Amino acid sequence: MNELQVIGTHNSFKLPVQPELLARMKVLYRGADELDYGHAPIPDQLALGLRNLEFDVYWDPDGGRYGKPLGNRLLSMLGTKPWPLVNAEALGLPGFKVLHDCDFDFRSHHAALEDYLDELRSFSSANPTHVPVVVTMNIKQGSHPIPGTVKGPEFDIATFQALNGLIAERLSGRLITPAFVRGDAASLEEAVLARGWPMIDDVRGRYLFLLDASGSTRRRYARAFPDLHGAAFFTIERPGHPNAAFMMVNDASGGAARIRTLVDRGYMVRTRADAGTREARAGSTDRFEAAMKSGAQVISTDYPVPDERLGTGYAARFGDGAYTRPNPVVTPAR
Repeated sequence: MNELQVIGTHNSFKLPVQPELLARMKVLYRGADELDYGHAPIPDQLALGLRNLEFDVYWDPDGGRYGKPLGNRLLSMLGTKPWPLVNAEALGLPGFKVLHDCDFDFRSHHAALEDYLDELRSFSSANPTHVPVVVTMNIKQGSHPIPGTVKGPEFDIATFQALNGLIAERLSGRLITPAFVRGDAASLEEAVLARGWPMIDDVRGRYLFLLDASGSTRRRYARAFPDLHGAAFFTIERPGHPNAAFMMVNDASGGAARIRTLVDRGYMVRTRADAGTREARAGSTDRFEAAMKSGAQVISTDYPVPDERLGTGYAARFGDGAYTRPNPVVTPAR
């Protein structure tokens, strides 16, 4: 599976911000224009051929924590009617919530993580031979420094165990887990560097989950699943760590040499074709070209199709318009 190169979406769940709120956000903090994009529903993205998705997940143990976002309260105070919450009922229930920013960029296709997992399973049931989809999950905790924002609870060991269990339950038989890749090797890293990644035909119709978390958050997940036994997620570790297998190098331009080194050694790498709407506004494909040439197996974009509002025609697609191709760097196994 490391002999493929696929394109997918960054913040795959995201709907556009209400324009009036986006205008107010520009007053509150820099970079608000970076949030001015949105994506089609997950089933449509998968049907288009995208094979990488990303979900940002908050924990809501009691329900209702994220049901009154500060952005909507500010609009109401200023006399502007907020757009109705897309997922008001789901936001009132306990569980894992999928939101980019719980106070400002909170419009998602679904609020409940379960709904996305069910969509993934439905797609695989209908398309059992699809090539593996890499799903990056970004753990969201804490809050903005802006007064009045909501604080997301910390993901402790019990929370991670619950998250892991939910994914394992909803996608039973559809996961590429660390244990699946490790097999009888002494470590996950040894498995991917010495024996290699699974053959595509052995992992069709499956999903590989990558935990986008660092520092103490990643360590808590590691304590919840020592040596990743029973883990649904791969974690991002430095080369030489027993669990090192999948890396993330977001800057494909500045990090091209590092990506190539990692790919040549046998690791899989996720990078980005664009960020903060900058490349799309400028119509620049330089970063995307660097990502493709680097051999990174997973390339994430905010623009799988052009945003007609920008007038640049920018989109991250391979030359034939597809989103999957043979990796230009990795030599096929013989």
